[in-house]
Amino acid sequence: MKYIIDPYNMEYEYNFKNSTFLNGVEVATIEDVFNGTKNVRPDSFTIDGKILKPLWYDSKAYYETKSKSSVRVSIDADKRMDLAEEVTANAILRLVIKNTFALNAKYQIFDRNIVVLDKKDITYQDFDQMEILCNQIVRSNLPIEVDGSVANIKGLGSISIEGPILKRTSEVSIIKLMMPKKSKSGIEIEILGGRKAYLDYKNKSKLIENMMMTFRVDEENLFAKLKSIAIGKGYDFERELDEKESEKSQKNKDERDSKKSETSSKDDSDKKPNFDTQNFLDSDDFPEKPQEDLKEYEEDEVKYTSEDKTQNAVEEETKDAVTTSNSKTEDEDHLKNESPLPKGLNEVLSFVKVVDDIKYIYKIQNKYSQDELKEITKYLTNLPSYVVVLGTLQRDYSDILVSRSKNLNVDLKEILDHVSYPLKRPSGNMFQVEAMCRPSELSNVMEEFLMEIKSRLGV
Repeated sequence: MKYIIDPYNMEYEYNFKNSTFLNGVEVATIEDVFNGTKNVRPDSFTIDGKILKPLWYDSKAYYETKSKSSVRVSIDADKRMDLAEEVTANAILRLVIKNTFALNAKYQIFDRNIVVLDKKDITYQDFDQMEILCNQIVRSNLPIEVDGSVANIKGLGSISIEGPILKRTSEVSIIKLMMPKKSKSGIEIEILGGRKAYLDYKNKSKLIENMMMTFRVDEENLFAKLKSIAIGKGYDFERELDEKESEKSQKNKDERDSKKSETSSKDDSDKKPNFDTQNFLDSDDFPEKPQEDLKEYEEDEVKYTSEDKTQNAVEEETKDAVTTSNSKTEDEDHLKNESPLPKGLNEVLSFVKVVDDIKYIYKIQNKYSQDELKEITKYLTNLPSYVVVLGTLQRDYSDILVSRSKNLNVDLKEILDHVSYPLKRPSGNMFQVEAMCRPSELSNVMEEFLMEIKSRLGV
């Protein structure tokens, strides 16, 4: 059987050996493909370029010969390799169970790859040890020898198999065991092996990264943040700064404290409230809160540093971009006469996460209108190194708004034209785009934009 001897051979000529007649039709078996069993799904293949349904008789699959002596068999390579990885991973786990618990576990490989232990319960330590042992066997790169329906892994023993199996254990790459579940038959464990295990890890990694950006926490504090949301309580957290940022923050704090002690006796009555901002953002990237808007954001529990000596970072960047004619002696009068910041700017900036000197803002909200968000993103487009991905959750169609600073070389219109999800009313240019999508797909569309932008920026 070719699928056992050479599971990697996907194209070959098959010569019919013994033909017979079923219901007046000449048929024959094709033994070099795996036709499936009650435990394992079959190969996906074509015969002379066509998908043919077999005629089953006496547990064997027969195919119409049409008076031919041979046919061309083409096996779907991706599905064959997925099946071989799953059969191999399944055999390795059952061999570990056999050696650990002296049990011959039942199994099925269809949409899910599962093993069932005839036990009432299993400890977490035993389950964790099984996954460790499986991956040790994978890394050991042991040869797999097959004799009929029995696979032998040198030094570990033999186990029964059905279907194509890989030649060495390392070809599986990785085995991941999903958390066990109790069923009527015993303890059920789902196995992910090879490509499916990799895709599962990749998707969960993207999900975690997305959640970290949404909640503005690092990986260590993510679970605590989610837990605080689940129980309806707030969570006071700080993101760890790297060594350089910590030193810079401490230096700035020392300078402020020094100046504060020198001038405290002179201007206590005129000082503005001092709000602690020792969070995961660098204060140099964060705008000072305008005094007239302070009450509004105190109600939303959004607090920033309001030091006398610190100039508003966003206003300084805007001042440089918009005007060059004013002298240093005119700066104070200019800032007083300048138009106010867009409504909600400071709150949107509170979601900034800096990665490789690029400031990402990624958030689903329903507090501000689409027009208000457009004013904010238009404002940030003129500031350096901002990427903004905002979603507004609505009942029928949700809005998505994406923008980037003019100094970043990313064509957002091109990304918009290739989004894989159906969009309604897409429009925009290379700097800013907007569209509408189904509420259930909003987070997926936002994630696709974010991942594509980061990819094009080389992050």
